[in-house]
Amino acid sequence: MSETIIVSICSKQKDQRKALLPARERYLGSHINIAAEEAEHMKMQFFILSGKYGLLAANELVSLYNHQLSERAVPELAARLVTQLGQFVFKIERVRFFTKNKPAWLPYGRALKEALRAYRIPLTTIELPDDA
Repeated sequence: MSETIIVSICSKQKDQRKALLPARERYLGSHINIAAEEAEHMKMQFFILSGKYGLLAANELVSLYNHQLSERAVPELAARLVTQLGQFVFKIERVRFFTKNKPAWLPYGRALKEALRAYRIPLTTIELPDDA
C-alpha cells in the first residue's frame, strides 16, 4: 500500500503541560492546525517534523522541549529522517509539506528534501502566508 502524507514543522508555541502529549496537542502553531485540517479533509496521515525527534505521527507522545534546528544540524536530521522513512510499514508515494518562507524554517525543509531524495519520494511544497 502506498500513500501521500502531509507534513509540517513543529512550532515554538507549545502546550506547556509537563505530561507527555500527542504531538498534535503539544504544538500550537496555526500552521499545525492548517496542515492537520488538510490531512483530515484529504484522509491522509499527518506528521510533524521536529528538529529534535524527526517525523512524529500526530498521535505520537512527545515531551515538552525547546529546540530549533540549526543549519549545521541539517545532515543529522536528514539521516534520522532516512532511517524513519525506511521503517514505515507503508510506501510513501508523495509528501505534501506545509511551510512558510521564514529563515528559521528553511533548515527543516532542507533536511526533509535531502531525506526524501534518498527514496526518490516526490515533494510538493505548500507555502503558507506568514500570518497563517
